Amino acid sequence: VLACGLVAWLWRERVDLAPQLRFLGIGWAPFVALFGLSAVLSPTPVPGLVKTAWFALNLIGAYAWCRLFRPGDLARGYFACYLALAAILVVDFVTGFTLGPQAMIGHGQPNALTSGGTLWRPHAFHYEPSYAAAALALAWALSVTRIGSQAPRLAIALTGLGLVALVILMSRTGWLYVAVFVALL
Repeated sequence: VLACGLVAWLWRERVDLAPQLRFLGIGWAPFVALFGLSAVLSPTPVPGLVKTAWFALNLIGAYAWCRLFRPGDLARGYFACYLALAAILVVDFVTGFTLGPQAMIGHGQPNALTSGGTLWRPHAFHYEPSYAAAALALAWALSVTRIGSQAPRLAIALTGLGLVALVILMSRTGWLYVAVFVALL
């Protein structure tokens, strides 16, 4: 799917890929270099190098797909997807708490935070809740930047519902994002 987006973008825009890759390379070179270096220095470098190449392909494909849309449409789609994720987390928390994990949309992890009962920590469609918290916190942070001005209503909804979702994830990562964000206000 990512390769199809790259082909469609190259065909539609007739772009010279070199300047675009240079632009992406400047921003992502430190990450790729450190990841590649750690792969080379590991006892089994091939899996790490394959993951580095896979990351580069995913990054270029995602960039191409983003370039196929107008900025406003892209921001609206982005925020709508993360608003749906936040809503799923909130619904899963409520249904997991009241009806158990079989009623959850996504996955739930048992958490014995209360004596005599189990809270079902929502995972949405992610393996670990901190992944959901990190993704949601990134979207939440972007919603209060200039990107949020492209879709202000969705950005406001994401900020409110995202805050609730970050707290109920019971993720230290999510709570850390909330604390840092509140401290920066």
